[in-house]
Amino acid sequence: MLNPTRRLTRRPLHAAVAGATGLLGAALASGALAAPTKHARPISLTFSAAIISTTGDPTRAPAPGNQLVEAGIATSKPGGDGATVSHVKITGIDPATGAETYTATFTVYLLKGTQSGTVRGTATPQPDHSVSFRGTGAYTNGTGTFKGIRGRFTFTGTQPGAPGAPDTIRATGTATY
Repeated sequence: MLNPTRRLTRRPLHAAVAGATGLLGAALASGALAAPTKHARPISLTFSAAIISTTGDPTRAPAPGNQLVEAGIATSKPGGDGATVSHVKITGIDPATGAETYTATFTVYLLKGTQSGTVRGTATPQPDHSVSFRGTGAYTNGTGTFKGIRGRFTFTGTQPGAPGAPDTIRATGTATY
């Protein structure tokens, strides 16, 4: 024989579970608990980085095919402060101006995820021995908050004329994530 008190305590529990399941089902059906909708958002990135390694023929540096790795600090909006690593490959040099064309891949490491992508740019020597940078890029991957990030941006930057000085790059664009 079942204990009538025990049956009474079970019925409200079953009713609560059934009610919660019904509410969850209704919320899912209405989209109230659906994943956030991805939409285009303005995004900006500023970073300062220095060369930490190079490969290629040191007697011909810079030369097409030479590669370098840069690391530094970054600020992303949205995203906040973090670190960045770029892998750069020199693709050409204009003999008349000394301007270098290059491609690169990058990853920005932020507290709530990463932003990764590719860039194409030009580094142009200036009369004061500084270097100016200009180019375009694309966000191609991300993790955490930025999972599935896709977007495009343009960038400009400078590097002072002092040997080993870090470059500072500013990028703006639109990304969906």
